[in-house]
Amino acid sequence: MMLTRAPGASAPPALAAPQAPETPAVAPSETMFRAEQVDPAWSMYATSAVRAALARANAGLESQVRRLECRSKTCRIEINPTSADLLESSMAAVLANVGTAIPNMTATQVGSDDGSEATVLYLTR
Repeated sequence: MMLTRAPGASAPPALAAPQAPETPAVAPSETMFRAEQVDPAWSMYATSAVRAALARANAGLESQVRRLECRSKTCRIEINPTSADLLESSMAAVLANVGTAIPNMTATQVGSDDGSEATVLYLTR
């Protein structure tokens, strides 16, 4: 769950809390992704392209994907936290394989349903 404050509004001192460094980058990507409608044709094409790119980049990376969801212009990929090094070493290859179809990427760490952290990639056309 994400809470936002209207521009110019200040939090009461007792409620103000420091934000984690990744919060500004995560909020817009997740918010924009959740607001997108699903384009069934593009979603199916993009999901297939992302899976193929992950498979070509590193045989072990595709099996580390917890969730992969594509909507109308963005794919959200949640990857197991134990795969951070594998993901980092494979990222250039993944982007090279989907770069023309989905050239923009944002990555961040988020909490997962099971209480662990996961890496989330947002690939946007």
